[in-house]
Amino acid sequence: MAGQERQILARIDALIGEARAHYQERGIPDEEIDEETLLRYAYDHLSEAERVAFGIRPRAELEEILALAQFSNVADDYYKERGESPPPLDEDDPERAALIVEAKRYLREQEKAEAYWGSEGEDHEP
Repeated sequence: MAGQERQILARIDALIGEARAHYQERGIPDEEIDEETLLRYAYDHLSEAERVAFGIRPRAELEEILALAQFSNVADDYYKERGESPPPLDEDDPERAALIVEAKRYLREQEKAEAYWGSEGEDHEP
């Protein structure tokens, strides 16, 4: 497996170089190309098999976790509006539960960012 991981790391490095060139060709200066953007480009260009071999959860599982997190956030809002405590997360696998909780946080942060940037013409102080 170590050899396969090295191959995937080399592929990721190559994809990061490709990503940098991709954004530079579009006139984006190096200082505006952050590491997250480069890694996201690399991730998007890895095959599902490469992701799984590298220890990244399959896309379908990640999408399921995000869907569960979104549904759980909606349920939390519903109970909060009613003045009640939301029920606990119904997940037996602690690792999966932690991923769902992290996804819930991520989605809340996305909502806040969208609300912040979506309010054009308003003062944007957090």
